[in-house]
Amino acid sequence: MQKFDFEELYRIIRQKILSRNSESYSYRLFKSPKLLYKKILEEAMELTKTKNKKQVVWEASDLIYFMTVFLVKRKVSFSQIKRKLKQRNREKMRRRKKVKITIISSFAKDTIIKKDFKEARSGGPALFIERFIRKKRIPYEIYAGRNGVVEIYIKNKKEIGKIIKVYKIPQIKEKKRFVIISTLLDEYALKAIGEFSCLDVQGYVQSKNKFGAKRLFNSKEIEKFNIVKGTKEELRFIPKKILGNVEVVLKTKGKKGFEVTKNKKNYIFDAEEIKSQDTIGAGDTLFAAFCVKYYSTKNIRESAEFAMREVNRFLQEKLK
Repeated sequence: MQKFDFEELYRIIRQKILSRNSESYSYRLFKSPKLLYKKILEEAMELTKTKNKKQVVWEASDLIYFMTVFLVKRKVSFSQIKRKLKQRNREKMRRRKKVKITIISSFAKDTIIKKDFKEARSGGPALFIERFIRKKRIPYEIYAGRNGVVEIYIKNKKEIGKIIKVYKIPQIKEKKRFVIISTLLDEYALKAIGEFSCLDVQGYVQSKNKFGAKRLFNSKEIEKFNIVKGTKEELRFIPKKILGNVEVVLKTKGKKGFEVTKNKKNYIFDAEEIKSQDTIGAGDTLFAAFCVKYYSTKNIRESAEFAMREVNRFLQEKLK
């Protein structure tokens, strides 16, 4: 069976035009620019009015035919268009790789509390997000207040953070390219200042006064973020109507993995079981990795698989 693609369509139309056959519709369009331009505009409008897939295929086929006549007339080939699209994609990917990430987050002095001991560590979401981005050698800048104070209680393999003290993060007024926000509480007045903005809601739904409790966070500013991340429990405190307007929602489920929602479609990713002394920082690493990959690819599955690999590597390093 003979291959048929856009190049073949172009070749057939070009032959018909070169034949100068007045009965050929392609030749008549070629000879009448006014008729050709009119048909392109008509078919483009018809395409926008389609109501189902069958109509889209029909009208798109018509439009591509008339556009191909136009291309033959202007002596522009499909290979030239493909080269231009490839060049644009390369330039776009190059710009994304060079982008500086703005991190708005908090560091903390953590006290890990188990039944039989206490341990002081450096912590806070800023620590783990910065660590991941630095390892990947991605340019970044970080806005943080003074180190917060956090107690993390580990009991029955569950980790519960108690925020003892936080400090305000200065507000940023200028627009940024790529922003990741992850706080301890609401020490940063929420504002989507990035062309591409990512938010971990953990701090904004955390109760200031009641240990372990959550609170409703009803801010329409959330709708302006490209990616919103939270645990299954945390996301319950964001109104569904608001979450429904977010491009990508990343719902973490602990050792069970995580779920990603985009355009009302759910993607489920199971976690690999890794025995680690704790999982502190794993959620921050997952969040940062997913955001970085999704920014450059816009692909859910690729971003999720990349994030899972980075989290597995992070947890395995805790065992050393």
